[in-house]
Amino acid sequence: KIKKFSNDGTFIKKVGGCGNRDYTIDMYLPEDIAICGNYIAIANTHGGSNWQGSIKVFDLDLNIVSERMFPGKGYPYGVAWDANCEYIYYTSVQTQKIYKLRASGLNHYSTFGNGYGTGSGYMIYPIHLDLDSNGNIYVAEFWNHRVSKFDTNNDFVKSWGSYGSANGNFTYPW
Repeated sequence: KIKKFSNDGTFIKKVGGCGNRDYTIDMYLPEDIAICGNYIAIANTHGGSNWQGSIKVFDLDLNIVSERMFPGKGYPYGVAWDANCEYIYYTSVQTQKIYKLRASGLNHYSTFGNGYGTGSGYMIYPIHLDLDSNGNIYVAEFWNHRVSKFDTNNDFVKSWGSYGSANGNFTYPW
C-alpha cells in the first residue's frame, strides 16, 4: 500500500493493499515510486489474482489516473519519469530490459537494453533507474555490480563499477 503524510508527519490517506482483502487498488509489492509534476508513478511487482505486475499512476491526492498490467512477464521494478512528465521508464528483472511508456494511456513506446548478460548494453537484475536533466538513463544493475548509462535514443553509452568496496566499485547497488 501507499501512504501519504503531511509535511509535519500527519497521516492523510492510504491506497492499495494485498489482493485477498477488500481493497479497490491492488498492490502487493510496490517496489518503486517516482513523482513528476502532479503525478505519482508506482512500479508494483506483483498484485491481483494472477500475480501481475503493473505500473499505476496517481494524482497527488492518490486517486488512480491510469494503470497498465503486465501478466506473466516484464514485472516492473524501478520507475522514473522524463523531465516533461511525458514518458515513464521502468526496469524489468524478468526480461533484463528497460521499457519506455507514454504517460498518457501507458502505451508501450520503446524497449532497450540487450537482455541478460554482462557485455555492453546487457544487464543482470536492473533494479532502479533515473534520468538526468539531458534525458540520459542510468540503471543500477544489482547482479552486475555496476551502473549502466543509455542516451536519449535508448542506445548504450557505458557502464562503470564492479564488485567490491574500493573506490569505483559497487556491492549489489540498489
